[in-house]
Amino acid sequence: MSTARPSTGAPLPSDPAALEQLIKGQQAQLAESVDALVDKVSPKNVVARTKADLRQKSHDAVYTSSGELRVERVAAAGAGAAGVAVLALVSAVRRHRRRGRRKVEKAAAKAQKRLG
Repeated sequence: MSTARPSTGAPLPSDPAALEQLIKGQQAQLAESVDALVDKVSPKNVVARTKADLRQKSHDAVYTSSGELRVERVAAAGAGAAGVAVLALVSAVRRHRRRGRRKVEKAAAKAQKRLG
């Protein structure tokens, strides 16, 4: 068995009480490290850190470091949102018209079957 501490290389105490005290100190340090790791990887804390990071990034994207609003970025975001809304509206109108044409074509085919 080695008589030196693995972490520091210092000799281990020969007194049982001192050795016990050293072991208790190492256990406390290990417990603190484990608690810190558990706290760091806890899903609740990861979500909280991620939310805080996103909040800060979005704030930095919209405001300058002096607190002024970045009008050009807000306008660009608004224009982008408006563009997406227009595309969604055009798509919905085209889909509605296609469905209407299909209904008319089906009705015409039924009528032709009856007559023919």
